[in-house]
Amino acid sequence: MTDTVISASSGPGNGSNIVEGVACPFCGLVCDDLALGGEGKSLKVLKNGCAKAIAGFERDVSGAEPMIAGKP
Repeated sequence: MTDTVISASSGPGNGSNIVEGVACPFCGLVCDDLALGGEGKSLKVLKNGCAKAIAGFERDVSGAEPMIAGKP
C-alpha cells in the first residue's frame, strides 16, 4: 500500500501533512493502517496507533544529528 497524503499546507514553515497507510515498525505486528500528522520536526499519531506506536513516532528527536563514526 502506498502512503496517501490527505492534506498539505504550502509555504515555508507552514508544512502540515496527514499521511495514511503508514506501517509501524515498533513491534512484530507491523500494523499498516496508521494515520500520522506532521508539523515541523514533530509527528503525531492521529489514527489506529497503540501505545508503542505513539511512544515511537511522537518521541522528541530535537537533538538528533546524523553521525559517521561518532562525528557529525
